[in-house]
Amino acid sequence: MSLSKHNNFFFFDSLEDIFTSITRYNLWLYLGIRDLSLEHARASLGILWPMIGAFAWITIVYLFMGPSLSGGDINYLAYVSIGIVIYNFASGILVGGVSCFFRYKGIILNIPNPLFIYPLRTLTKVSAGVFLQIIFIVISLVLCDIKPQIEWFFIIPSLLCYFITGVFLILIMGIIGVRVGDLRFMMQSIMRLLMFATPIFWYPAESGVRMVATVFNPLAHYISIIRNPLMGIPLDIFSIYVVLCCTLSSILIGLILFRNSRNNIVRML
Repeated sequence: MSLSKHNNFFFFDSLEDIFTSITRYNLWLYLGIRDLSLEHARASLGILWPMIGAFAWITIVYLFMGPSLSGGDINYLAYVSIGIVIYNFASGILVGGVSCFFRYKGIILNIPNPLFIYPLRTLTKVSAGVFLQIIFIVISLVLCDIKPQIEWFFIIPSLLCYFITGVFLILIMGIIGVRVGDLRFMMQSIMRLLMFATPIFWYPAESGVRMVATVFNPLAHYISIIRNPLMGIPLDIFSIYVVLCCTLSSILIGLILFRNSRNNIVRML
């Protein structure tokens, strides 16, 4: 086996690309935030629009669906707010990830940057947009009189899993998106359906369709490891296992796809 094939087998080239990209954090952080600003450059309210969209969803769900879905839970506003903000992060990752390479086609073809910079750039853009929406979680916790507690420290490792899973999902979706152009349009419809198949504004059940949607939907478990500690609900051990398995799986699948497609991405654009 030649040295190049040996290195490729052990992911050396791919890992070098990833580590080089991470060390250029000043580049992808700046570009990701710049992308968010440019996306709303012609709007008078600018980057406040993601906040307005989240506020509208939270208000509509709480006022019109809350009376029938809350079951009298006084913390329903916090339940919905946390669920919608986390869903917006997941939606941004999956929908934005599909075009993370195609969107920057001109740059990729002309500037020899490490390719993993583009998933990191997309992650920064999505995270910056969702970060602004955290204010609604804070407000809802105050209105529901939910006070800080020791369980909130569990959010730190949970967020780490979010970012790791997020960047590798962007990598996976980006590679598939280069090969399957229709995926960009499919994901928008899929995410709309996923919103109603995830316990964002309805509560999990012990049986029936809601039970299936909660147990077999990874997004439900990612929401659980953030929402439960914030609301003072004990962490579900099963959700922790699912999140860890999904995080490790996304890394492994991402590395395999990146190893096999890294040298072909430019040609496929």
